[in-house]
Amino acid sequence: MPPADPKVRGGPGAANRRARYAAIQEHMARGIAIGAVARALKPDRKTIRRYARAAVAPAPATRPRRRRSILDPFLAHPDRRWGDGCRSALTLH
Repeated sequence: MPPADPKVRGGPGAANRRARYAAIQEHMARGIAIGAVARALKPDRKTIRRYARAAVAPAPATRPRRRRSILDPFLAHPDRRWGDGCRSALTLH
């Protein structure tokens, strides 16, 4: 397997996204209509339009960060008890 390019991020999903972007750009360069490209490649027309207008392959959507909870300071105890093998709610407390 060739070494990964440090500038290119992402996993298999990123490779698929770049391949889809290249295919859409190729179809659009030939002057094929968005609807025809959508029928040929199967993504939604809005996706085709977004990829056609983009200068580079779109980045993946990011997941929102987990917000802090008021329970966070107390989670260590039940986690430790669970790790010790305690599975009963009565004794976990």
